Amino acid sequence: MGQNMDKYKDLFLEESKDRLEELDRQILALEKDPGNLQYVEDMFRTAHTMKGMAATMGFNDFAHLTHQMENIMDIIKNQGHLADLETTSLLFECRDVLDNSIGEIENGDESSVDYSGILNKLDAYINKLSSKHDSEKNGDENTDDEPLISESKGEGEVEEISSNFEALDTIPQINSTEELLDQFADELMLIDEDIVAINKITQENKSVYLVQIKLFEKTEMKYARAYLCVKKVKDFGTIYRMIPDEADLKEENFGTEFSIIVFIDNDKKIKYLQQDIESVAAVETVDILLLKKSLSSETAVEKKNKSNKTSKDKDFSVQNVKVSIKHLDNLMNMTGELLISKIRLDKVAQTYNIAELNETLNLINRITFDLQEEVLQMRMIPVSHIFDRFPRMVRDLTKSLGKLIDFSMEGRDIELDRTIIDQIGDPIVHLLRNSIDHGIEMPDEREKIGKNQIASLKLLAYRDKNYVVIEISDDGKGIDFNKIKEKALEKHLITAEDAEKMTDYDSKRLLLGGGISTADKLSEISGRGVGLGVVKQKIEALGGIVDVESKMGKGSTFRLKLPLTVAIIKSLLVSLGAKQFDHEETYAIPINNVVRTIVIHEEEIRTIKNKEVITILGKIVSIVRLRELVQFKNQNEKDKELDTLPMKTIIVIERGGMEVGLLVDNLIGQQEIVIKTLGGMLKGVKGVSGGAILGDGKVALIIDVSSLF
Repeated sequence: MGQNMDKYKDLFLEESKDRLEELDRQILALEKDPGNLQYVEDMFRTAHTMKGMAATMGFNDFAHLTHQMENIMDIIKNQGHLADLETTSLLFECRDVLDNSIGEIENGDESSVDYSGILNKLDAYINKLSSKHDSEKNGDENTDDEPLISESKGEGEVEEISSNFEALDTIPQINSTEELLDQFADELMLIDEDIVAINKITQENKSVYLVQIKLFEKTEMKYARAYLCVKKVKDFGTIYRMIPDEADLKEENFGTEFSIIVFIDNDKKIKYLQQDIESVAAVETVDILLLKKSLSSETAVEKKNKSNKTSKDKDFSVQNVKVSIKHLDNLMNMTGELLISKIRLDKVAQTYNIAELNETLNLINRITFDLQEEVLQMRMIPVSHIFDRFPRMVRDLTKSLGKLIDFSMEGRDIELDRTIIDQIGDPIVHLLRNSIDHGIEMPDEREKIGKNQIASLKLLAYRDKNYVVIEISDDGKGIDFNKIKEKALEKHLITAEDAEKMTDYDSKRLLLGGGISTADKLSEISGRGVGLGVVKQKIEALGGIVDVESKMGKGSTFRLKLPLTVAIIKSLLVSLGAKQFDHEETYAIPINNVVRTIVIHEEEIRTIKNKEVITILGKIVSIVRLRELVQFKNQNEKDKELDTLPMKTIIVIERGGMEVGLLVDNLIGQQEIVIKTLGGMLKGVKGVSGGAILGDGKVALIIDVSSLF
């Protein structure tokens, strides 16, 4: 890769990763519907786009591999070959090599990728499918130092005429498909020598086209975008001239528009050329006009295809900018500090009751709230960012196990905080692998019990108030809760007496606790019993909840309930100790887990099986004393008095359908807090999941709700 292309490396990597995701979806779709040539067309365009980008950057092996993939698409389209499992498996293997190559390019060592194995397989497969395989390359071996327009042309092609041409200020919008060369001669500043050359080329069964390309106004790295467009035009024909010329393009001495005069020997290629150019990021419109028709052409070329983008779409695209994750994290941290400072100002205003200050604070409160909402929204990304990796994984596991599974996804557009998205991929992988391996039966086994041989596996996301719920459900054999009890007894996790009293809810807790597996044998996919424990730990660390529903013979559903964000949350502040002696300790409880607050008399607390409980609305709820949970120690008489007061404040907390009452000394009120992770000695302390700085500068510890159950 030449030094002049180094600055476009990140752009190449980012767009290549997007194309690989598209390729995954397209190959999977083709495998399900082999006769649908639209998927083949889509894959051809994707491979062609990647080939052009790679050749531009000088990654010739990468470009050659994608070129061979194009050849397979051509054979499928032109020779009527139906894509079978061998075809799609080979395409997936190509995709994996490209993915590995991108990783090595990112690390600065593309040369370490071995392409020979996959290229040999492709050659053998192409030869197998068609004896007419054409080994001629389409200019993919170009280096980045090669000029966009070749100085020497092949036989029958026109050599570039050395003349200085100025760029057009505007290019007239002509809708006619008649021969327009004479009308365009003045605008394109064509001299007599040009007219002679163009007339000569049309006698050689080539038509002359003017390709007009417009980029969005605020496009960055315009030369890189223009370079990709020109490379695509070059793949379809012989470039005669660019306006402005190559030197001006390299220096980015043009606005947003540039044009190319190209000779093409097949008018039917035009629609594909337009699609290819439109696939380049930052291209707003592509207009292709016929300047002069080949003498041998029997039919007129269709009217130029105008862009169907609305002005609203254009405005939206122009207003979008790419921001690094680092900047988003910094912005979130600064917003959090601003929120803390705003709360401190509120405290000052309450203390001194200054009218002017209160008026200003009302405005600051609104601005801070709007800023907080905007920053949180900026961090939200669709779950499709992780969902889209799973169809391929499910497909590969299904093939390796010999099972038949119909995998579907819903709710891909549901959004979550980026931090949460980064953490939930592995838990979902665990649950999908468990379902495929020992949740879903083999096809013959399903047929014997009257089920469809093709099992159903669904990944679903949806909003539920301030949460996003992700469900992984299958119609397999379900979970045998009695078997869980047996496994727990074998591992001495419970006693025989405990097993007799266990409910299905207790069995769920054992299963999700890790260390128990219902698999009959260990496999590379599952069976160790640690997967669900990892799932539970990761989800609860994000403030979420894991639940499972299952019915023997019908299937299972694992449900992950996740907060929208983990950066700024609403909380209920409570405290222990006497405030007047400056010994008050403040704690925060996520408001999403709070059901209600009640005040009861000490006598209402009863003891059942060595556990304190109260009755709320006819339901028995166990009690956890916050003082005992955090091991609070009285330091004065007032602390002791609070502990012995007859009236008690209870915060009823709900999690996974279960409720518990948290007994506290004082109730402060609701407040938004910025979550800070704990380090050093406090990291991993039971009952505490984080901290927050309050308006008075003190630190409030955040209660780990999962530790109460």
